[in-house]
Amino acid sequence: MISAERLGIRLSPGLLTLLAASLGSGAAISVAIGGPTVGIAIVFAVAMAIVAAIEPGLLLGAYLLIPFYKAAVSPYVPVDVTVILAVVNAMQIVPLALEGRRRNVSRAGLLLWVGLALLVLGSVLYAPDQGLGINRAVAYWALVFLPIVPAAMRVGSDVRHVRHLLWTFIAMGVLTAVVGLTQVSGTDRLVVLGMNTINEALVVLLVPLLGVSFVLHERSFLVRLLMVLMIPGAVLVAVASGSRGPILVLLVLAAAGIVLGVPEWRSVSWRRAAVIAAAGIVSVVLVSTAIGGLPARSIDRFVVFGDFVESGLGASSTDPVTGDTSSATRVTLFGVAATLFEEHPVLGTGTGGYEVLSNRFLGYTEQYPHDAFMQIAAEYGAVGLVIFGGLVVLALARRLPRGSAWRATRIVFIYFLLEASVGGDILSDRTTLGLLMLLLLVEVPQYLPADDRSADPAESVRETALTEGAALAEGRSAP
Repeated sequence: MISAERLGIRLSPGLLTLLAASLGSGAAISVAIGGPTVGIAIVFAVAMAIVAAIEPGLLLGAYLLIPFYKAAVSPYVPVDVTVILAVVNAMQIVPLALEGRRRNVSRAGLLLWVGLALLVLGSVLYAPDQGLGINRAVAYWALVFLPIVPAAMRVGSDVRHVRHLLWTFIAMGVLTAVVGLTQVSGTDRLVVLGMNTINEALVVLLVPLLGVSFVLHERSFLVRLLMVLMIPGAVLVAVASGSRGPILVLLVLAAAGIVLGVPEWRSVSWRRAAVIAAAGIVSVVLVSTAIGGLPARSIDRFVVFGDFVESGLGASSTDPVTGDTSSATRVTLFGVAATLFEEHPVLGTGTGGYEVLSNRFLGYTEQYPHDAFMQIAAEYGAVGLVIFGGLVVLALARRLPRGSAWRATRIVFIYFLLEASVGGDILSDRTTLGLLMLLLLVEVPQYLPADDRSADPAESVRETALTEGAALAEGRSAP
């Protein structure tokens, strides 16, 4: 049975009563003074502050996942969820300050993170539209730069918080899969919880991604079984969304995992490998069987993408590539970013520069080139590429404690980073940037033992108790 103590939560009945009384009285006063909307907002903020104190991993996970559920909850929440969660995550600076100790985090990563924020703000000075630039810079500082650092540092201080963050991601993926399976029929592309189809496929594929890299390493057989059973359904929902990018990224990661696992085949768990292979085969069979009932427009997108790749590989440099207008448009947007980088190679066009100048090449305005690195190159030049590239390299190369939670966090970051390379606005991509900073702010001990039991916090507790008991029995001090 999972107790509050095992989760790291120690709330006495008296404290719970005090918290409940505070919430109740605060709600009553707020309603009396400002009306029900103000009362709900204040109670929501206080509740989030309490969650921040005892479950920072869950709260950071909820913040990073806002793009995937905001459309579904906004009609029922009178305040902007993004702003509330940004403020509450920024409040993690309070417990960090109260602890008052030095942390073994990536100082180079912190410096680069600050450097990127200063570049985003400073480039407004030479941006083609300073009004747009300052708006985007303020949004980046308020909703990305400031909240993520204290929240990531707090979560990275304890593997339990990291595990809770991963379970938050899994829960969102499972919810999307379950709801999607009930709506999978029809002709239009599947839309779940009001999110766009790219985000839909991106979050639902967290089920197989984290199922393989994290959940299959859990001790509970029932949890592992339920996750394996969910994988085929999640893949089916992703296909029904018609979004190719997340599926291609997942396939790339799967291929990379197989290639990297070949040199270490002697240490591979063949039972786990068999389960993964079986889940993959069942997913393929399920999609093949149900393809006639999937949305026709979604299936057509995969067909035209295949034609696009085939025509692109077979065409000469002067032949137009036709078929998939979506992919062809992305290529055009990449070309605009490359041209802007050539024109402004050192510092770029400034924050918001791509949006302002894209009309000169396209005949219409496009906010971003749908590629994180191309966007950085176009708006911040070589300086921005060095800073952002340095952050990515540090996040990928930094040595982390052993354990499935740490490994899965890095895999999920790579997953979102690869997707950001084919879509999205990197300056508002809290998910990718939040995971990046979590990897850089994970507190790594000076000495990493060969057998780190961080995958199961309870195991380390039992080991510590046994060690202390043996030491006391021998009449010496516990290590």
